[in-house]
Amino acid sequence: MDRRHFLTRTALGAGALTVGCGGGSGADLSSASASAPGTPTPTLIPTPIPTPTPGFLGLTVFDVNIAKTVCLDAWDHGGEAYERFQRLTILTGSTATLGFYAKDWVANTFSALAASQYQLLVDGVSRATATVLTGAKRGSFTLDLNPLTEGWHKLHILAHSSESPVPHFVYVNRTGKAATTAPAWSGSFELTHGRTKYSYVEQLPPTLSPIVPAIKVRDYPVFSAALAPSQLFRQDLAPVRSQNILRPNRNQAGIVSTCNEQAYFYSSLIPKFPRQPLLDGPRGMGCITMPTHIQVNRTGGAYVCDPWRLTKVTPDGTIKTLAGYRHKGMGSYYDGPQDVELVGDWSSIPVARRGFHELWGMAWDVRTLATNESAAPIEGEKPHITGPACFITDSQNNRVVKLQFNPADRLDPVVTEFIVGLADPWDVIFDNGVLYVSERKANRIAAFNADTGAYLRTLVSGQALAFVSFDRRPDRNPGVTLEQVRAEPCVLPEGLALQDGWLYFGSKVMQQVKRVNVTTLAVETVCVPYIDGNSKFVKIAISDGSFGPRGTVFTATWSNNDFGYPEAFLPGGAKWSYYKFTAQPTDSGRGGNWQTLSYTSAMGIGMGRMHCGSAGEGLVTISQALASDPVIDTAKYRTGRTQYLDRGYHFLHGNCGNGYYGYALPWGETSEMDYYLQVNGHTPA
Repeated sequence: MDRRHFLTRTALGAGALTVGCGGGSGADLSSASASAPGTPTPTLIPTPIPTPTPGFLGLTVFDVNIAKTVCLDAWDHGGEAYERFQRLTILTGSTATLGFYAKDWVANTFSALAASQYQLLVDGVSRATATVLTGAKRGSFTLDLNPLTEGWHKLHILAHSSESPVPHFVYVNRTGKAATTAPAWSGSFELTHGRTKYSYVEQLPPTLSPIVPAIKVRDYPVFSAALAPSQLFRQDLAPVRSQNILRPNRNQAGIVSTCNEQAYFYSSLIPKFPRQPLLDGPRGMGCITMPTHIQVNRTGGAYVCDPWRLTKVTPDGTIKTLAGYRHKGMGSYYDGPQDVELVGDWSSIPVARRGFHELWGMAWDVRTLATNESAAPIEGEKPHITGPACFITDSQNNRVVKLQFNPADRLDPVVTEFIVGLADPWDVIFDNGVLYVSERKANRIAAFNADTGAYLRTLVSGQALAFVSFDRRPDRNPGVTLEQVRAEPCVLPEGLALQDGWLYFGSKVMQQVKRVNVTTLAVETVCVPYIDGNSKFVKIAISDGSFGPRGTVFTATWSNNDFGYPEAFLPGGAKWSYYKFTAQPTDSGRGGNWQTLSYTSAMGIGMGRMHCGSAGEGLVTISQALASDPVIDTAKYRTGRTQYLDRGYHFLHGNCGNGYYGYALPWGETSEMDYYLQVNGHTPA
């Protein structure tokens, strides 16, 4: 069994020293009273710091008492209980002030520090001392940086025996040269939301070599019935990775780290340049995050938009950017163009207007999709007779863009601005030479000539009773009620779908899906999706009868009310519960890991399957279960998952065994952990 790393485990009681997560720095010193007498310094009882074996990757796991933690401000932004970041701490100059505090994460309250004096260890050496007054909840260290070398350093707090310190890693930057390796460590969200184990790795390589199995070949039978959850199967076309994302990335100064922002925030979907990684490659190397439009393609894979690019996902999980931004080998967690390249021929567009900014819709010109059946395949598919063309709504650039592909290789499409001057175009549909575009800020759905871009007519419109805020959130005007908005034919339309002469449209402010007849212009209400405080839009898709009853409407709103899965409304408006959720989502569906997703964002229906995605990383496929599909032993699966996480193996081998670095999986340690990995598609070595 080739483990290729060294694992140190320390079971900690009171006063244990733990190793933890990095973040931004900050400090202040506050006391209960300036005149309060100091208390005698209690004996500090350090736990020996495990030292990884030279030549091995050091994985260290600790137990942490989250009701008695002592944390550096830099670890979690000063006590934020729902922190979704690991903040990169860069120390420069000759000194640094590092604040710390005591907190009971169970009660989510700050506590009084138990000692009057604390020491800060840097790589195991005491480098600073802080004295605090009785009752103080905060303190700070002044750290002399002169003795510290360029690069990563591990910080520990030596605390009272009743406390459980949570240190972190920092980067000392003197020359501006980037380190070639980086550590990884637990974040506050990971620790405080269901975990009491704290893990860290001293060094991870900066290059990616994922061990992620290909999707297993199976059939996807079409079905038109509203099947029960026990008759459905889930698999991940692109691996789902959540919470602590340990993929290396580069900051604006070029420093490589595993500090990150979870794929979680709506504010990360709307910037001009991506904060999330946009990577191409085979399954596990390439990634899909925050998909805004999904369409099942002719091979059963998918065309997927995220806010900055159009990608193609093949049935084996390979991801290729067709147009727009992608990162050059490594992602970056900052807003800037330095590490992205622009795919496609953008030469006809002024430099200032090149690149996509918040894509929500894509439609092929079906007249261009005929294939040459007598020609040799290209990448497993018959080539097109003429160059395929598609249209994309580039929302914050207020335009519809046309992509014209070459029929021979389908690479580097020519990008042109097809329709400009629109008012927040959100989605687009092609039908018989006509483009239907939902213009959110114009409160209308308009028709345009698909050959010339000329305006033809408005299908439906309404009064301006709502607005889109600076952070792209739609809301009603002050004093306007939901009933007033719903009385209008159309207010702030978003997602579109077309079936049987009816154009369906969703609207978050109307909290409805309606449809307009493209011939008579009659308007009807179709269904009422669940809208909560997280909802930002209504994206829709309609079943063609290959995945549930024809006409079933699926909705995504950036809500996690349905655990990240799209809602489904049968013809007539009744809800189809194609999944169920108990306390453990692995109970749902016949086989596959039905764990929850993040805020739902988009879905595509066709060829007996639904592809769906969310704020989190990954692309999920749901289909009819086959007799050959496994049925999960949920108790065994949960046990194996707990064992895997408690050992910190997600740091080396990734969530569900879908790692980044190519380390051999930990087969043979327990039968339950082997089972957990097998359910997630891995084969024992």
